[in-house]
Amino acid sequence: MGTLARLGLIAFTACLGACATPYAPDSEWNRGGYSEQPREPGIYQVWFVGNERTPPEKSDDLALLRAADLCVGDARPFMRLQKFTSGRMDVRYIEPRMNTKRMQITGLNADNTPYYPTILFSVMPGHLVFRTRSGLEVTCLAEAGEDTRDATEIAAAIRQRHEIPLKPAR
Repeated sequence: MGTLARLGLIAFTACLGACATPYAPDSEWNRGGYSEQPREPGIYQVWFVGNERTPPEKSDDLALLRAADLCVGDARPFMRLQKFTSGRMDVRYIEPRMNTKRMQITGLNADNTPYYPTILFSVMPGHLVFRTRSGLEVTCLAEAGEDTRDATEIAAAIRQRHEIPLKPAR
């Protein structure tokens, strides 16, 4: 593999590591995503797992978006939500680090030793890292009723808020 290809791969990997989990099926590649399990016809348990860069509120929204997409895909445009859960998972602590870097040589001292004008110190404080997990149970309905929501409207609002393009429901 050439140097240019290696640099491209490193840049691509770094970019992926710096992004929140996308609205996509759960996979190792995405470091999370949505998943669902049918309970009965028209009833699903839905989850969304976000990586350490996914805020809990976004994880909640994307679980709700998946529920809305399932209902619209089943041609049942109304939904009733139950058993909503949200929280952290895989909590770990990253130790603090200190880095030092010498500036480039700018000359020689009287005894011919290199002269470094400055040594830079940077400190990365320790911090907690966690992934988010949101879940809910959705009942998809063909007609509006008590405690129902319009799945199409909810999906459109969440897509607009998080700038998610419209894709086929399944």
